[in-house]
Amino acid sequence: MRTLLKPPIWLGLALPALAAAGTFVLARPECVPIEPDQYRWFWARHYWQCAFDALSAVCGAGLLTHDLEQHYTPVGRWTLWWLGQGGALLFVVAFAQALRGLSPPGGAVRSPAAWAALAFVVVQAIVVGLFGLVATFACPTGTFAESSYLAGAAFASLGVIPPVDDSGTAWMVAAAGLLGGLGWPVWLCVVPALAYRWIDRRRVLVLAAAYGAVLVFAALLIAAIEAPRGRPPPDAARGAAEERQAVRPMSDAPVMERLSRGLIQCIAAATAGVSTEDIRGRHLRDGSKAVVALLILLGGLGGSASGGVSLLLLAAAIRTPARPPVARLPPSALAAAGRSCVALLILASLATAFGLLVVEALTASAFQPPPTFADALLDAASAVGGAHVTSGVTGTVTDPNLTRGLGLGIDQYQYGMVWLMAAMLTGRVLPVWVIHRAVRQGRNEPPTG
Repeated sequence: MRTLLKPPIWLGLALPALAAAGTFVLARPECVPIEPDQYRWFWARHYWQCAFDALSAVCGAGLLTHDLEQHYTPVGRWTLWWLGQGGALLFVVAFAQALRGLSPPGGAVRSPAAWAALAFVVVQAIVVGLFGLVATFACPTGTFAESSYLAGAAFASLGVIPPVDDSGTAWMVAAAGLLGGLGWPVWLCVVPALAYRWIDRRRVLVLAAAYGAVLVFAALLIAAIEAPRGRPPPDAARGAAEERQAVRPMSDAPVMERLSRGLIQCIAAATAGVSTEDIRGRHLRDGSKAVVALLILLGGLGGSASGGVSLLLLAAAIRTPARPPVARLPPSALAAAGRSCVALLILASLATAFGLLVVEALTASAFQPPPTFADALLDAASAVGGAHVTSGVTGTVTDPNLTRGLGLGIDQYQYGMVWLMAAMLTGRVLPVWVIHRAVRQGRNEPPTG
């Protein structure tokens, strides 16, 4: 029984259980309408799609097999939203509980799990209400419910957000995602008990500043990669004039616009887990896709629901009052945990990317252009890091039309779904397992003082 109470164990069991419950809710016609004849012959495919979407929402990825706007009803979209919120809260509590071992045995310091969960809920309620009211008055066509949905999904890094097609919505998503992605630097303003008992304010502010500097540097890098490389032929320019007016690629924009859009994309990818650029429409080069993939694996700081490796960095800001020096967790243990988490997440992303390329090669048609490795890496990082930033590979390998027919064995779409579902669950549990293991090993080491 004590084994089941360990954070990585109960989190690895709770997430699939929540997704299983959500599968049966999403499969109802109130969430995803389906014709009776279609359900009669393809009920298994329908449940496979709902199971994939439910687990993706619970793990914060938001990679869906059903179109969010066309296939899901408002009830279905809000069901995905609440499934994501439940999964995000479980992740925050599990990570905070894993840090409990930093206190000495029998010490007076309690686990920050309750404080982190309280701060996550309170700050999100404030952000959702504030952004909902501002967007309602600033945009007459928007409603409070729609704005609250976007703000909550960005804050908790759910990924279940419709395509962002205007700069105002992109800024709102990035701002809400940044507030949620910073984690404890924001929680301290609402729940001071975290600072009094656990967090060193000075270190936390330094890490937050360094995190912001990394995002700015990534935006500068994308702006440089997307620099114009020459003008298209006049005929091609005239033929694409209407499309360019609707959505202009970043490579055709001036330098300041590239920097602004790159910064929004970097913040949204690392914190909110969504894309503000038309990546699927080949509007970003492979170098920019690789930068975005690394930012997704970086994730948000500790206490946030965006996952990634940066939450381990904030463990260095933990302080526990009245703890003897001999009981302090050695810095080498946290450093080793950080390196292990980085290596494992990168290996998981590379393995997922190669698996996607293999599945795509086995299931694609002869007339379908093959994806690049950057495309597969971006989708793999989204699955492992919990984000909805896709170049289209996920949709290709999970296409429900990849079926062999009735009674002819395993359908081809199941290979891609199972591979991505395993990657999403691994990416969610892995950081919690690494920090929990590091804390246990650090406490088992003999005192050095």
